[in-house]
Amino acid sequence: MTNNTKSDDFSEETNAIEQTTRNSIDWDEAAQDMSFADEGEIIEERCVIHLTKPSKERFFRVKKGSESEIIVQTLTVKDDQDLRGDYLVPPNTGPELKRFFDEQINLIKRKKIVCCTDARGQIWLWPVAPVNSDNLWHRSARKAAESAKEKWVRMVPGEREYRLLIPAESISEPTWPSLSFKELLDSAFEGRVINSMDHPVVEYLNGPGQSEG
Repeated sequence: MTNNTKSDDFSEETNAIEQTTRNSIDWDEAAQDMSFADEGEIIEERCVIHLTKPSKERFFRVKKGSESEIIVQTLTVKDDQDLRGDYLVPPNTGPELKRFFDEQINLIKRKKIVCCTDARGQIWLWPVAPVNSDNLWHRSARKAAESAKEKWVRMVPGEREYRLLIPAESISEPTWPSLSFKELLDSAFEGRVINSMDHPVVEYLNGPGQSEG
């Protein structure tokens, strides 16, 4: 009785192994058989440009030349984690959007957008502090942007303004991207142009059911 039970168990185990073997995948063949997967059009990976100030931990440079900078009006969101940052206030808006911008006048500043890079070759655009502000933080940020056109600097916060540090060892001159400044702007401001009342920033600042008190 016991021997028969063991024999039956062994037979079932053997059958299970044989079944698994029959169902196993030939991975070499699977790696070559693409009969159902349409590769389709190969799309070149887009370069994503961020809109941000330089990190306090990295040395950076600013690209020289008036063709690599522009002064625009931006609306800055600071408190919302998902929306935080600068948004373009476009010209020639409709009356409803113009009224919205009039109501947000304290959040709208003129900023100079410049092209930056670090020693690793990462590219980003920096909305430099308001051009008409005498705030010490803003003035020192503008000074940093000008200095970075000529040399590598790190911008670190001090007690009342930004301080500039220079590298202990020399860093080679930066390599700038082949993309035009307009292409960099298009990438950095993608989704960041307030051009309709349906824009997330408009909905955020208006709030649910907000009306003038």
